[in-house]
Amino acid sequence: MTNIRDHLDTPMTLDEFRDRLLDQMVAANDPHITLSPEQRKEVCRLRDEKYRSWEWIWGRTPAFS
Repeated sequence: MTNIRDHLDTPMTLDEFRDRLLDQMVAANDPHITLSPEQRKEVCRLRDEKYRSWEWIWGRTPAFS
């Protein structure tokens, strides 16, 4: 574990870091996706029912020492 700030060439705010990260992940010419209300509802349902569960976060962690 380390603090990302310690590895930056120049200091930046959290918003600046987020924007730079997104710029690296999504090409400038890629279209942005806009979700319909129904799609947003489904995303939130999946987040709440699956990805926020103890089983997903901790229960499937491979054995380690």
